[in-house]
Amino acid sequence: MALVLLVVVPMLLVGCAPGARTTSPVPPSAAASRTVTPGISEWGDGQVEAAGYVTWVDLEGGFWALQDRVSKSATTDRPKVVAVLLPGAVSKEGIAALEGVYVIASGPMQGGASIRMAGPEVVVNKIAVARPGATR
Repeated sequence: MALVLLVVVPMLLVGCAPGARTTSPVPPSAAASRTVTPGISEWGDGQVEAAGYVTWVDLEGGFWALQDRVSKSATTDRPKVVAVLLPGAVSKEGIAALEGVYVIASGPMQGGASIRMAGPEVVVNKIAVARPGATR
């Protein structure tokens, strides 16, 4: 099962996404071997990398997000939302296929106002399975 998640799912996500880029800042094979803490880091030029568990959040109509299952939200007893995931080169279905999996998602930050006031919004152009841990 782990082999399917590490090899097949990232290939499906890239293959199913129309107009997907062919280069990845985090190749699936490298991301799968990386150990990263939940959170979001900026690379410059509006590009970010966010790590956490893919979760459906049933608020404000519902949305996909990355959550830190260790830290709690400041206002509720729910896990802290690291980033709200918006489909980009990776489709909504591609994100949904990774529900419950710890991943690294990368792409540009979405600017402007939003009804999803749960955290920063990331347009997902790449997503890969990773290992939760203490280094980034």
